[in-house]
Amino acid sequence: MLVVVPLSILGVWQDEFRKFSDFEYSLTVLNGSESQKIEKLRQIPTHGLSVVVINYESAWRLEKDLANWDADLIVCDEGHKIKTHNIAASKCMHRLGARARYRMLLTGMIITNKAIDVFSPYKFLNPAVFGNSFYAFRNRYFDMTGYCNHTPVMKRLPPQCFLADQIH
Repeated sequence: MLVVVPLSILGVWQDEFRKFSDFEYSLTVLNGSESQKIEKLRQIPTHGLSVVVINYESAWRLEKDLANWDADLIVCDEGHKIKTHNIAASKCMHRLGARARYRMLLTGMIITNKAIDVFSPYKFLNPAVFGNSFYAFRNRYFDMTGYCNHTPVMKRLPPQCFLADQIH
């Protein structure tokens, strides 16, 4: 299990597992230098539940090593951190998520600013919902207005558009 979190809450998962788990596990927080993180990742036990906690910034820097570790479940805590589809952390989570058997996104606010912010978290969770192309998503569901066409405004789609999506 790979848990990706903001740096400020890196230690919280260790505390929560200690308080609430009633089963055996090993939990490793990847902190320190890049080489220390890689070494910790290599020393994780291969039996039982292994949990690795890493911050978003380190995750995209160590993407190759995390991909080789091959987590079955990836959890994005404070998942709104990947709302922007084209930043390094989001791109990394999309690629790692595509490899994982299970994905979970935890957040109190999936839409922090604009409705268009839902694309990237859904691309991580299940690309079948809105597809893999941000621009196809944007063109289907939004009109770009305002100064230099930088303001997305949701289109009013007929109900059959939503029904067609559910059938496929």
